[in-house]
Order: sequence, then C-alpha cells, then structure tokens
Amino acid sequence: MRRPAATLACLLLGLEAASADQVRLKTGGILEGQILEETPEGVTLESPAGTFQVPRDRIEAVIRKAYVP
Repeated sequence: MRRPAATLACLLLGLEAASADQVRLKTGGILEGQILEETPEGVTLESPAGTFQVPRDRIEAVIRKAYVP
C-alpha cells in the first residue's frame, strides 16, 4: 500500500510547485523554481535540485508566478 503515501507526496510537492516560476522546454519538459536572471541568451533558474542555465533556443515559454512574502 505505497500508493497513498506516493499520492500524498505528489500533492505536497504540487502545492510547492504551484508558486514556482516555470521554464517550459521545446522537448516537453518543465523546469520549476525561481528565475534568478533572464537574458536574451537564456534563463537562470534556481530549484531544490540545483541551479540551471537554460539557453534561449531550448525554451518554448517562460511563465513567471507572483511571489507573496
């Protein structure tokens, strides 16, 4: 009966991700976290998994979420 635990973990992670910025990749992937910098060359995104620098030619869309302190 691991399913309820996995479902709960997904729900909790989903709540955190709901307030994160998103970088949607042309390959279909989505990176979530806080955008640190956005330039014509690309986007720097910080997430719990690390900091990513994504080149502009790999990005389909950048979606910024409002942060409420």
